[in-house]
Amino acid sequence: MQSELRRRNLIFSRVICSPLSRAQETTRIILDGSTNTVETNEALLEINLGDYEGRFEADLREEIGPAYDEWRKTRHREAAPGGESIYDVATRIGPVLDSVRDEAGAVLIVAHGGVHMAIKAELSQCFSVDCLDEFHQDNNQIDVWTTDPPMRLERIEVQT
Repeated sequence: MQSELRRRNLIFSRVICSPLSRAQETTRIILDGSTNTVETNEALLEINLGDYEGRFEADLREEIGPAYDEWRKTRHREAAPGGESIYDVATRIGPVLDSVRDEAGAVLIVAHGGVHMAIKAELSQCFSVDCLDEFHQDNNQIDVWTTDPPMRLERIEVQT
């Protein structure tokens, strides 16, 4: 992954990461020996799925029925029972985004699917299901965004 970023001359002036181990490991892979200091920020923890947290989708579908799939279609615009909505996560990550808006160089933010959707939704002020669908990225993808104006410049897909 780092070789792909080096080929593109993508160098980070700041690196911010979720404290969860899978995000920390992804950060290590991306940075691959660079000397960047990694800031850990609790605001980048994954969206809280409340009563659905840690459960298999098949079990939830069996228990809840079609209502589970209807909830999934909202792309977290509605919170899971006892959990957070995409709007809640956008509010939570607001201070992180405020801290990087005037950053001179490229900032790497390594978090989780729901958090990355919330970051892009907050930057673009688009929380529609269509936008959230577009903001979803796979684990082998890096979205490169600008904050002024807020928009995706590129999606880098890394072969694993």
